[in-house]
Amino acid sequence: VGAKVEKLIKQALETEHISVQRTGIGSDYELEYDFIENGQEQGLVVGKYLLEVKSTSADSVRMTLSQGNNAANPPSEYVGYILCVCPVNSDIVTEDDIKIGARFMFDISSAIKEALDSGNALQNMESTLKGAGDHGVRLELGQSPKRLRVSRDAWVHGIDFNGAVSQLKHLAGGADTTLKSNVSLS
Repeated sequence: VGAKVEKLIKQALETEHISVQRTGIGSDYELEYDFIENGQEQGLVVGKYLLEVKSTSADSVRMTLSQGNNAANPPSEYVGYILCVCPVNSDIVTEDDIKIGARFMFDISSAIKEALDSGNALQNMESTLKGAGDHGVRLELGQSPKRLRVSRDAWVHGIDFNGAVSQLKHLAGGADTTLKSNVSLS
């Protein structure tokens, strides 16, 4: 279901003239708004965003510390990091379901800061402790990666799909957020 939700979000954003490119570890996509005026692409004033898409049938989603670190400190070529949470109730999900239910958190970096700092400190402490051993006895720690849990209470107040599209277009330098769908993309 997660891959299908990512594909549907990508399609929905591309329909709105937002360029969506696959990234690597720490995010799913990079977003850039291709503002078209008089049939020509205009330069992007603000820059690109990283987007992490999470689908869930539960009351929370989880982010790896790598995703959290990218959210808190995006690489310099990116303006920010957006978490998109898509609640799903079954394996059958449509683009309309996604547009209605998706919530975009443009401020995810501030929301996760305290938990991320604690997670990074714990991971560093574990690395130090794993190396400590005396007389053939070592401390064995859990092998599972640390994760950040983002609850429904946090993401339910995120921006809906149409609001996120408007926000991205607005941040791209005051572009006309009423861009009509029949504009030529030649």
